[in-house]
Amino acid sequence: MVNVKRRGLDKLGNNLTEKITNQAAELTYYIFFIFLTRRSILGGEVK
Repeated sequence: MVNVKRRGLDKLGNNLTEKITNQAAELTYYIFFIFLTRRSILGGEVK
């Protein structure tokens, strides 16, 4: 009984970690994109 519960928690934890990692990656990409777009609009050269 305890084993099943523990396995469920581990699975939940892994899913949560994966979700957070994916969101962090998306957020980073989004911020980077906005940064590049703003530089272009302001006339700054993107190197």
